[in-house]
Amino acid sequence: MPGDSASYALRGRLGGLRRAALYDGLAVTTKARAAYAASFLDGHECAMCAPIVIPSDLPEPERLRRAEAARRFHFANLSYRSAKARKAPSVADTEGAKEVTSGSSTTPTP
Repeated sequence: MPGDSASYALRGRLGGLRRAALYDGLAVTTKARAAYAASFLDGHECAMCAPIVIPSDLPEPERLRRAEAARRFHFANLSYRSAKARKAPSVADTEGAKEVTSGSSTTPTP
């Protein structure tokens, strides 16, 4: 069924709502969440964070502690970057702040 992007978005939304009505969201994503949490056991490396390596020869409780710390670091770093990006002026803001000099007074451009 061909369509434009709006119809694809609507069909995707309908599918998501149907799935949410039929199944428990936690049950559907249990495996994925477990796999993601386990991915921090060996360390963590992504485009946003400095690499973290957790040695495999450490005792299991220490590896788990460090994996949890790496996970918390990752999400705190994402939060920090998000707040920093929201605080930075946008291109539209900087264009509106340009001033035109006429004679001895300055007036902002509309």
